[in-house]
Amino acid sequence: MEPGLKMPQNFWWLLVITILVGINIEPSSSSCYHPPTPVKNGEVDVINYSKHVNHFPNGTMAKVTCKPGYTLHSPELKTRYCVNNDWTNSPPDEVVCVVPVKGRRQFEGISLKCGREH
Repeated sequence: MEPGLKMPQNFWWLLVITILVGINIEPSSSSCYHPPTPVKNGEVDVINYSKHVNHFPNGTMAKVTCKPGYTLHSPELKTRYCVNNDWTNSPPDEVVCVVPVKGRRQFEGISLKCGREH
């Protein structure tokens, strides 16, 4: 056998290996490479991961909990998801866990009237 005939066969194996490695790497490129942003007066814990992990695959969920005396500004802020390299629901940290307003309704800016107007 001539040595030149084996080169194309090696080339095809190299090409197949390169494609397989590329397929395995591609899905992991959509990941969050940092934990969610911490919130003032609360904590954000990634579910099923240690606090020391800094790489989370797409779809990873984190739960926001507020310290005693504080409450979530709105219910949709209680979870965050890793989507396309970033965490969802990431408003400025000071508006996530707030002190509840005593004696006022949660719906500020909306006037609710009872009874009929004359």
